[in-house]
Amino acid sequence: MILFVSNFKSNSTCLVSITLPFSLKLYLLAEDLIRTVPQLLAAQRKAYLGAGVAVLLSVLLAFIVAQAIPYGKGRRSKANLYRRIWFLMIGLVPPIGYFLYLFFFFISKIKKRYWQHEFTNTAFYSVLFIFLGYFLLSYFLGRTLKNSKFGEIFKF
Repeated sequence: MILFVSNFKSNSTCLVSITLPFSLKLYLLAEDLIRTVPQLLAAQRKAYLGAGVAVLLSVLLAFIVAQAIPYGKGRRSKANLYRRIWFLMIGLVPPIGYFLYLFFFFISKIKKRYWQHEFTNTAFYSVLFIFLGYFLLSYFLGRTLKNSKFGEIFKF
């Protein structure tokens, strides 16, 4: 995965391009000032799309970390506890980071106060989607892979 960040002075936009291994590019643009309704709606769509990508990447990261922690030896092994702690930490960091990203790159660039409040609702729903999507998708994936290290997170 390649992350490319540049600031183009000619059109006053900050371009973040994430190049995925299978040649799909995801562009998240933060325009200098959002002044029209179509620009606001485009920013809202980008926020929801970014939330979906954040859910998938965080579940993938949690799966990789769970597979990286080795099985413990003996009956009183703490390996499963470490997997759960990492799972919860990975689940809490992306919503907070994504809200800060939306606040600094989108909400501060909106011209009208009413639209700022409207986009704050979008940011809240995006963070809620990341939080719920991460735990629900991970739960279903963990229940599907019951005998894997990732599935042991959900054994009580």
